[in-house]
Amino acid sequence: MTATYCGHIQNGERRFCKIHIETVNAGKKRVKGLSRHFQAQRFGLFLGIFLILTGLTFWDNGLSDIYNEYRETRVCFYIPRSEQLDLTGFAADTAITKNGTGVIVETAGENADKLRRGFENIYGESVTFPGNTADAECVIKMYRAKTVCTERIPLSSADGSPGGEITVTYAYSRLLTKSVTLGGKKVNLQAAVNTATGKVTIGTPLILGSY
Repeated sequence: MTATYCGHIQNGERRFCKIHIETVNAGKKRVKGLSRHFQAQRFGLFLGIFLILTGLTFWDNGLSDIYNEYRETRVCFYIPRSEQLDLTGFAADTAITKNGTGVIVETAGENADKLRRGFENIYGESVTFPGNTADAECVIKMYRAKTVCTERIPLSSADGSPGGEITVTYAYSRLLTKSVTLGGKKVNLQAAVNTATGKVTIGTPLILGSY
C-alpha cells in the first residue's frame, strides 16, 4: 500500500489511511524487532551450550576424581626438572625420584589435590589403589573413555607356577587433554589390574613406573 492508493478519497479518510499505513509499518517493525530479539536469544542459548560442552571437554583435572573417590591411594606426578618444588608439609609421605628430563613426585592421595595445584606443568600422573577389574572398568566409565585395546600379561611365582595376571587396558577420553599415539590411535588413559597384588593402577596419558 502507498499514498497514491488513498488519492481518490477525502482528506479525512486519506489521513486515516496514512495513519493506518504508518501503524501497520510500525507493527511490522516491532515484529521484526522481536524476531531479531528472539534470534539473538536463541543464538546466545546455543553459544552458551557450546561453551559449556567445550568447557567440560577441556577442563582437565587429571586423575583427581580417582584419588578423591578411593581410599589408600598413592599418586605420582611426572613434572619437568625445572619445576620449582615446594614440598613444605609433604616431606613425611612424599618421595622424589629423578627420571630422565623429569622428576616423579609420589605422595598419598589426601595430599595430591593440594600438591597438584602447586605444579605449573604436569607431564603425566598415575594413581594406585586396592581394587579389581570392576574398579578399573568403573574408572574408565567415569572418564567416559573409549577402549582402544586390552592385553593380558601372565605372571609367574618364584617357583615358576602361575601367579596371576595383569590386565592392561588402553583407552581415550575427551575429558583428558594430554595424549600419546599408539599403533596410530590416540591414548590418554591406561588401566592395569594386578591380580597378584590386588591393586589397580591408572595413568594418564600412560602409567608412570611399574604396575
